[in-house]
Amino acid sequence: MNLAQKRGRFGERLVEHYLLTQRYKILKKNYNCVFGEVDIISSKGNTLIFVEVKTWECFSENELGKVVNKKKLRKIRRCAEFFLRNFNQYTRMCMRLDVILVKLSQHTMIHYKGV
Repeated sequence: MNLAQKRGRFGERLVEHYLLTQRYKILKKNYNCVFGEVDIISSKGNTLIFVEVKTWECFSENELGKVVNKKKLRKIRRCAEFFLRNFNQYTRMCMRLDVILVKLSQHTMIHYKGV
């Protein structure tokens, strides 16, 4: 595992802890399918949330478009559809895509809900 992968996994663990403290339920971590990967699949209430985690040493809030572009969103949407085909117990839930940016240099997170 290279440094970027280690940093990414560390950020995902931080986000997992954050989500649990916010009363989210973690359903899957690093969910892989033929269309790609979703970092975290969680739920809160009647909402199924697909979470993309981006971990950087530093970033500015206006860089979200560079981090998660239309191509990445399309891959996550396809993964979400694949997940629902295979886990139909979640099909009646509302769905949402969140992006959480982890800034390691300042130990901060920015949680974008419903991207």
